Amino acid sequence: DIYTNQTVYRNNDPRSAFTQAHMVSPSLSAIYRLLSGCDLFLNFGRGLVTRPARDQAASPHLAPVTVTGAEIGSRYTGFGGSLSLAGSLWWAYKDREYIFDSEFGGSVERGRSHRLGFELELRWAPVRWAWVATDLFLTLTRLQQPQGWSSIPNTPWLLMTNVVGVQHPSGLVASVRGRLLGPRYHDLGLESPAYYVVDLVAGWKWRHVTLVLTIENLFDTVWYDSVFAYPVRVSPEGEVNQGLQVTPGTPFSARLELTVRI
Repeated sequence: DIYTNQTVYRNNDPRSAFTQAHMVSPSLSAIYRLLSGCDLFLNFGRGLVTRPARDQAASPHLAPVTVTGAEIGSRYTGFGGSLSLAGSLWWAYKDREYIFDSEFGGSVERGRSHRLGFELELRWAPVRWAWVATDLFLTLTRLQQPQGWSSIPNTPWLLMTNVVGVQHPSGLVASVRGRLLGPRYHDLGLESPAYYVVDLVAGWKWRHVTLVLTIENLFDTVWYDSVFAYPVRVSPEGEVNQGLQVTPGTPFSARLELTVRI
C-alpha cells in the first residue's frame, strides 16, 4: 500500500474459476448505392465485452459488459480504383466501463460510458508502384462519475496515421510512416502530451540480394509507450507524490539488414 508503505498480498484471489453467461446480440448492416462508385452504409449492433480473466474469476456472478453501437458513413472509389475515400460517424455505449488500475493491479469499474467518433480514410495510388494512405480518428469520450461526466482516462481524442510507399519494378522499396497520438487525460487532473513519430524503411532488391535500412523514430521524438497516473513513493521514508508514471518510447534507432538467397 503506497500510503502505509506495507506490502499487500492477494492470496485470497481464486486461482481457478468457471463462469458462463448468454445474451442475444442483434446486428444490422445495410449498404445503399448512391452513385457509381459511391456507397452509403449503416451498421448497428449490440454485444458483449469480455472482462479480464482475473477479474471475472474473482467475481463470477457479474454479468458481461454490454455494448451498443451504431455507425453511418460513405465510401467512394474512383479513377479506376486508384482512389478510395471513406468517412463515418459512430457512437458506442457501454453499461459498465472497466479501467485498468496500475496501483491495484486490476480493472476497476468506473460507471457507464459513451463514445462519439468520426473516422476518415484515404487511399490513393497515383501510379502502380507508389501509394499514399491516411487514417484520421476523432473520438469524444464521456464517463459517468458520481460528481458528473468526465473523459475516460488514458483515451486520446485524436489519432492519425500517414503512409507514403514505393515499390518500384527496378527493385527499390521504401516507405515513410507517421503516427500521431493526441493528448490523453488521466486521473488526478493530469494530461500527457501529444506526439508524432516517423519511421522510415528503404530497401533495394537485386537478383538474390536484398538490402534494407530501417530507421525507427527518425526525428528522435520524445514519446511515451504507456502512461498511468497514480501516487508513488520514491523511497520508503519519502513523501507520496502524485504524477504521471511513464514507459519511454523507442528513441532514434537504425538497423541495416543484408539478405543473400542461395
